[in-house]
Amino acid sequence: DNKIMGMENAMVALADKYYLSGEAFWASDDFLEKLKKHVEQIRPTLIGKTAHNLFMESITGEYFKLHEINAPITILIFYEPSCGHCKKEIPLIYNDVFLKYRDQGLKAFVVYSMNDKKEWEEFINEHELYDWINVYDPYHETNFRYHFDIRATPTIFILDKDKNIIAKRLDVNQIANFVEHKLKNQ
Repeated sequence: DNKIMGMENAMVALADKYYLSGEAFWASDDFLEKLKKHVEQIRPTLIGKTAHNLFMESITGEYFKLHEINAPITILIFYEPSCGHCKKEIPLIYNDVFLKYRDQGLKAFVVYSMNDKKEWEEFINEHELYDWINVYDPYHETNFRYHFDIRATPTIFILDKDKNIIAKRLDVNQIANFVEHKLKNQ
């Protein structure tokens, strides 16, 4: 729900207005430095921000731009096949969310966060994730970890037609409910 996800926006606004502006005379330099770093990490991924436009290579060697995806809703996923949560959640998102709503225009831009192409290909084939836009950054050119504050996988964002972040860090059930609600009310 946006009210809860939007709490990060409130935290950043308070940090900017009071702490990082110098008004918080009671805060230690160490605290302010840590707060500043944290705010800068999450600022690009706040609800309402436009997602950074990734230009990435697909498993077939084609290149795709995130912002060129024409869809009412795009699920943006960062994962690695060796992560326990990913092994469980990625196939569920594909089967329980993507396949259910793709006829309503749902698309998925799915980023393999490592660069072992064999591991990646095996995971895609094992789970038949063929209708996703499966991409990666083999030469570390996109800086996606910075732009999307990737500290763990899977990391998931829901984007609107203009590629604005409308939800993030949801679990599979929340994704399904959120996507269904957004597609019904567009």
